Amino acid sequence: MELVCYRAAAYRTPIRARGHGWESSGRYHDPGGPATQYFSLHPLGSWAEAIRNQRCGTVEAALEARLPVWAIRVVLDEAPLLVDFDAAAAGGLPHPIAPEALVAEDPTACRALAKAHRADPAAPKLLRVPSAALPGTENLVILGARRGIEYLARPHRSTQIPHACAAAGGHSPRGLFPHVRLRGRPHAGLAAWKRGEELKLPEISTGEW
Repeated sequence: MELVCYRAAAYRTPIRARGHGWESSGRYHDPGGPATQYFSLHPLGSWAEAIRNQRCGTVEAALEARLPVWAIRVVLDEAPLLVDFDAAAAGGLPHPIAPEALVAEDPTACRALAKAHRADPAAPKLLRVPSAALPGTENLVILGARRGIEYLARPHRSTQIPHACAAAGGHSPRGLFPHVRLRGRPHAGLAAWKRGEELKLPEISTGEW
C-alpha cells in the first residue's frame, strides 16, 4: 500500500536520517531523541501543525508563517497500526495508552508509548494517530531513521521515502485558522468522540484562501 503525506518544514529535507539533536522534541520523541518521522495525512494538517507549534495566536500571525510544503510517498508492506481513541479505549494495543493522552498538551504518555514500541521488536514502528493540531485528521508517525529519495523513484528498501517540495514561500489558507487546535485549547475531535460522534473536518472554500 502507499500513503501520500504532507509536511510543512523549512529543512533541507523533511525526512530524518538521524536523531533530532538536543534542542528538538516532539509528541513521540524526547529532546535529543532518536529519529522520528511526523507526516500529516491531510494536506492542511501540515499547516495546522506549523501554526500550533509556532504558537500563532491570530489569523494574521498564521498567514505570516511562510514554509515549504512537502509531498511524501510512504510505500508500505502493510498498514500502519491504528492508534486512535477507539483503539486506545478498547485496550487492544500492543502497549496501552489512554485516549485522552493521544492529544494531551503533555506528550509524556505518547513519548512513553513510542519508547515501548522502539524497545519491543514485535511492536509496529509505524503508527497512525490523531492529529493534536487539526481535529478530525490523522498523522503518520514512523519510529526510526529514514532517507529521502526522488519523488518518482521506486523505493528498494523500507528506509527509503520518496518526497518532493510541493510549494515554497506560501502560507496557510485563511479559512484553516478557526479549525486549528491552538495550545491550551480543548481538542474538538476528542470531545466529539466522548459524545459518541465523529468529527469531520469541513472543506475550506475557495473564498477562505
